Amino acid sequence: MDPLRIYVIWSPQDTAGPPLADLLSQHFDNTSESSAFGGIRIPVFVRYEAFTAASTAPRTIDLDEAEHNLLVVIGTRYLTERIADDGAWAGWFDQLSAKFANRDRKDRFVVVSLEPTVLEVRGFAGRHAIRAYEWPLDLRNSDSQTHLLLLLTNLCGLMLLEETNPAAPGELRRTVKQRLFISHAKLDGADDAVRIRRRLEETDFGIQPFVDANDLTVGELFSDELEAEIADATLLAIYTDCYGSRPYCRWEMLRAKFHHRPIYIVHRMKQGESRVFPYGGNVPLIVVADLNQETIDKVLLAAITTVLLGLVWRRLAQNVITGKGLQNAIALARTPELVDLAYIKMQKNTTSPRVIVYPDPPLSDEERELIPALDLGIEVISLSELEAKI
Repeated sequence: MDPLRIYVIWSPQDTAGPPLADLLSQHFDNTSESSAFGGIRIPVFVRYEAFTAASTAPRTIDLDEAEHNLLVVIGTRYLTERIADDGAWAGWFDQLSAKFANRDRKDRFVVVSLEPTVLEVRGFAGRHAIRAYEWPLDLRNSDSQTHLLLLLTNLCGLMLLEETNPAAPGELRRTVKQRLFISHAKLDGADDAVRIRRRLEETDFGIQPFVDANDLTVGELFSDELEAEIADATLLAIYTDCYGSRPYCRWEMLRAKFHHRPIYIVHRMKQGESRVFPYGGNVPLIVVADLNQETIDKVLLAAITTVLLGLVWRRLAQNVITGKGLQNAIALARTPELVDLAYIKMQKNTTSPRVIVYPDPPLSDEERELIPALDLGIEVISLSELEAKI
């Protein structure tokens, strides 16, 4: 069973459907973009044409084939007219709505509204739509496409995160927000951190930023509060000339690795540094020359996509770990390094894992030979290697 599937739905005569479906497919179901996680992809399917000659309705969507489903509807008058004039399409949406209601919020239904008159469709009333018609540029523009992908990628991540943070019995389940801890050196990275924070506050991306100068609570021990924020966030590191020389920047990076949090580095170095911070590796990095609104959105999309693929990979890895009967293994959604083994050894009050499973490709020989040298009795193995084990 797939952890997550995406379906794109539009009316047959609507020319806006195919390019948007292709956009989503290229982003979510693209082999090259998912190479960091061993080729993990999120399947994207389309529904717009008749499945059989006996009916004009599309092929049925079996929601039970995935743990979670995101249904993206292209909202134009063509779809509302089709549903109003074609009983088969109306019945198709009625059946889908009934199945949707029995899935206990495992799935999401989103209308990407290209026209102000189409904010919902039959069977899915009262759901907040993406009002793309209000954006300055239409969805043929790359900036608007990045905006849409960021909204949908973040939503996919939230669907997976909600399952790990269920509401208590009798309580309403509130939508969680992905948290972004913006790690930076105040000497030369504060302006960048403020730009990113301001962009998130001005938009509907649904990502909550944390910048220590703005968000620390007065009267609290700031190290404790920083640790709590890092343990529940994605670390976005603004890597400038001064970053590696700042003790708290190094501490934030190391604490994020200790808590197995997603890390994404924005390379903003201008001249260089006297000492490369050795524990900033094994995470994705993007080089940005000019941090403006367009590049900020691209950075955010790349970071949140990494988070999403890591969540999907972790689901798949945990299924393999369980299937192999491993009782003392962890799934680490990045290539392991010696600092990970050091942290395991430091946690003397807990049962140390004997196996660390990580995304493909497998470690090269020159890295792999370092692990047994520590004599910790911990096996480090890629997911494909574990799957091949008898």
